[in-house]
Amino acid sequence: MVIVNKIHIPLCYLLLFFMACGTLLAQLKPLPISISVRKSLWGKSYVLQVANASTSELTIVLLAKEKSALFDISAGKTKDIGWAQGFSFDANNHFAITAAGYDTVKQTMPREELSPWKLTFTDDRGLALSLSKNFLQAELSKNLGLPIKQKVSNIFEISLNDPPVLNFKEGSNRVFADASLQAYAFSGKLKFPLFAKFSFVPSYSPSTRQLLASEIQVDEIDVKLLPAEWTDVTKQIFNNMISTVISRVVLYRLDQKEQKYAKLIRLRDVRIKDGRLEVLIL
Repeated sequence: MVIVNKIHIPLCYLLLFFMACGTLLAQLKPLPISISVRKSLWGKSYVLQVANASTSELTIVLLAKEKSALFDISAGKTKDIGWAQGFSFDANNHFAITAAGYDTVKQTMPREELSPWKLTFTDDRGLALSLSKNFLQAELSKNLGLPIKQKVSNIFEISLNDPPVLNFKEGSNRVFADASLQAYAFSGKLKFPLFAKFSFVPSYSPSTRQLLASEIQVDEIDVKLLPAEWTDVTKQIFNNMISTVISRVVLYRLDQKEQKYAKLIRLRDVRIKDGRLEVLIL
């Protein structure tokens, strides 16, 4: 019995720990709020509306866009939280609301994109051009001029038929992309799918007033289905193809009104922030 007790004592402590945690979780009450969303006055961002459904004042904590803030909401009243409160919400932004003694509510902003591009102030009081991923994807698709084909020899050809799919990684200064290609051999009698990952850094050209792709880098090429003798030449051709094609793509072009202020633009940095490409220009 003594040995059995010694074996089970740690298990008892573990069981008591989980029971205590379960008791604490059970004591949390549903957060007495209702949540709605509206467009801002200028229609460029979303405003979060939090209504206090309880009979007493409620202090909530909002966690969104890599920061948090406290808001007091009187009983039966609604609090609007948007750009004026320091939270300029975009499509698909995640947020969480909690309060002492209550469960946490997690939701996501609507998918409808309100502002494909916009000027915004940075945390260090600079100015940035903020571009959505959908906007850049559309520009890439429009300017690529597909299909793009490159012959290796009389019997082998590589073709990019669909636009690469852009991927944003929060905090990175690079834009990543996945590309699906087709390799054809013997006048199309044989087809081999190719998959590749590449990335680039957006750069601003003062002479053309355009945002272009630079520092293009092929990160990975999947050529497992190709015959071994074509693998190396395929990788080399794809590297050259992507570098040549993507470097010509205009990601964004200043319009006539913006060109008046183009002399003031000085590209300081680029980064992915809140799921958008932020180009720091002042």
